Amino acid sequence: MDRMIRKLALSLSVVVLVALGVIVFGRLANTDIQAIVLTTLFFGAFAVVLFLVIRRRRELLGWLAVPFVVTAGLAGVWLGLPLLTDSTVDEQVVTAPSVSSTANASQTQENRLVASGQFEAASHPGSGKASIVEKPDGAGVVTFTDFETDNGPDLVVYLVPADSPAGSDEGAIDLGALKGNQGNQQYAIPAGTDLDEDWRVVVWCRAFTVSFTEAPLS
Repeated sequence: MDRMIRKLALSLSVVVLVALGVIVFGRLANTDIQAIVLTTLFFGAFAVVLFLVIRRRRELLGWLAVPFVVTAGLAGVWLGLPLLTDSTVDEQVVTAPSVSSTANASQTQENRLVASGQFEAASHPGSGKASIVEKPDGAGVVTFTDFETDNGPDLVVYLVPADSPAGSDEGAIDLGALKGNQGNQQYAIPAGTDLDEDWRVVVWCRAFTVSFTEAPLS
């Protein structure tokens, strides 16, 4: 029984170490490509170490190799698959008139356009318009229109103060997971946020800790 427990502990250790390696090397990299390269090198080095251990103790083959292959495979799918696919959404977003607009629609007359800007490339290309709109009840939303960027793992939408360092998430307000890397979409801004502060909208990849695309607002 003790031997079985030790082997189970070894298997769990492999899973934990592989997961930690993905997290650590993802955060060390400056771009998602660097993160993928570093993670791949880590997997290779880890596999070599396991091979050396298993060569001396063949009875550990299943207890070490299987959890490594499964965990590394799942991590590879999670990190790599979004880079090969697109996710398109088409939500009905709120609108508001520009300062010079004379729009007659009741909805646009009731909402206030606080700021807007165009998405620009960061670590990935980006296009489309981001806007902060204040509703009549004071609630704020961020809208994306004609938006497009590359897909990726664990992408989220942040409001980042305009004076934060470029490419950083310093002082970020989390608006939730990115709904799609293409199309029109809308995100609620947490209550109490100063909508009139200078912001930029950032599509942030938490897995690789890099900005995919940003929209400075004015």
